Amino acid sequence: MSQTLVIKIGTSSLTHPDTGFLALATIAALVEVLSQLRQAGHQVILVSSGGCGSWCGPLGTI
Repeated sequence: MSQTLVIKIGTSSLTHPDTGFLALATIAALVEVLSQLRQAGHQVILVSSGGCGSWCGPLGTI
């Protein structure tokens, strides 16, 4: 039986707290887990509030 999983991840999980830049290793690990869930037959919905916050570091606003 397939389940639909809704996963919410925020800015603090997507960025480095000191710099505000993207935490690429964390994002890569998240992608791996989501891929495994899809391969196991689950539907995955990723919700993120981190889109705006992930640009604070590059823009120099932190």
